[in-house]
Amino acid sequence: MHQHLTPPSFSSLTLRALRRHPDRVAFQSPASRLTYRQTLDLIGRFQAVLHRAGLQAGNRIALLTANRADAWCAGVAAQGLGMATTWMHPMGSLAAHLFQIEDAT
Repeated sequence: MHQHLTPPSFSSLTLRALRRHPDRVAFQSPASRLTYRQTLDLIGRFQAVLHRAGLQAGNRIALLTANRADAWCAGVAAQGLGMATTWMHPMGSLAAHLFQIEDAT
């Protein structure tokens, strides 16, 4: 009998790393700081919001945000639910955003 091994995903490896050291600082800025535990909590809250919105594996979402800890957590949350993400930056033009969204579908 052969056993099929599923390689770990980015999100599963991320969650495992965050669980290992819950009191370490994951993100820090002049205005805030998130521990690994708080980061896990934020990812879980994002997943709950995405789930309540009816999104599921195979769906795609676009995230329009600057390079921030909460945006990274939203991306990990979406990936953990089997969704794909498209990252867009607030300084991008409307035409660039529309092209990126169309290209991602």
